[in-house]
Amino acid sequence: MVPFLGLDANSGSDPEFPFGTCPGTIAPKGGFRLASDRCIFCDTRGEKLVAENALAQAVYDTYPVSPGHVLIIPRRHAATIWELTDEEYAACFELVRQAKPILEARHHPDAFTVGANCGEAAGQSVWHAHIHLIPRYRGDVPDPRGGVRNIIPHKAHYERKERKP
Repeated sequence: MVPFLGLDANSGSDPEFPFGTCPGTIAPKGGFRLASDRCIFCDTRGEKLVAENALAQAVYDTYPVSPGHVLIIPRRHAATIWELTDEEYAACFELVRQAKPILEARHHPDAFTVGANCGEAAGQSVWHAHIHLIPRYRGDVPDPRGGVRNIIPHKAHYERKERKP
C-alpha cells in the first residue's frame, strides 16, 4: 500500500473513488507517487469551487496552509506550469486574479503569497501543475520578511548592499 493524501493503493477499485486515471502522474525517480498512479487533480468533482474558466479552475485546498488557501489547477494534465500552453498558463494566472477578491471578501486576509512548486527539488508532491494562492494574515508567522525566500531559511533575511552610482 502506498499512502498519500488519505488514498491507498486499493482506491482505484472503489467505484466511489472520484479521480480519473492519468498517464502522467508517475513522479521522477525518487519522487512521490500517487496511489494507483491516479492523479487527484485530473478530476476535482466534489471540491469546493472558487472560480473557473474553460482551461482551469480554482478550488479550496484540502490541506490549507491558512484559511482560504486556494489551488489553481489546469484542466489538462501537465506535470508543471512550464509544460502548460501559453493559453493554459494565462488562464491559470487569470484565475489567480479572479480568486483574489473572492478570498478578500470571504476571509479578509492582510496579504497573499502566490507560488508553484515545479519539480521534486522544489517540493512538488502532486505531479499535476497547480498554483497556490495563499491568504496571509498578520501574525501568521513571527517574521514574514523575506516571503518566499523562507523556502531556504538562511536566505530569507539579508541586508541590501548599497549600489554604487
